[in-house]
Amino acid sequence: MSALDTLDKKDLGSCKTMTKPPPGVGDIFSAVIVLLAGVNETIVTQKNGKVKDKDRSWEAAKKTLLGNVNGLVDDLKGFKERVDTGGVPSVNWKEVSERAIGGSVKSA
Repeated sequence: MSALDTLDKKDLGSCKTMTKPPPGVGDIFSAVIVLLAGVNETIVTQKNGKVKDKDRSWEAAKKTLLGNVNGLVDDLKGFKERVDTGGVPSVNWKEVSERAIGGSVKSA
């Protein structure tokens, strides 16, 4: 959690001006969108709780996440508690895992 305290809201806000993010940054924001789906009300989800690919784009991240940097930081800081209390939809974990490990989810 201490890493979140080092986030500079001004630097995050400046990301919004980027037409194309540096390599990897877009992937991170896409994963954050998926993880916060159903948690952050500005993230558009389908009826099944999943986020469409177009709503995971850099443009979508700039609008939904970076449009309210203070809200994003608050969501990130409160995320562990939501995880601990079961407040993150299970579909989010599946979606982000599939993307992170190349489309195949390994069961524990």
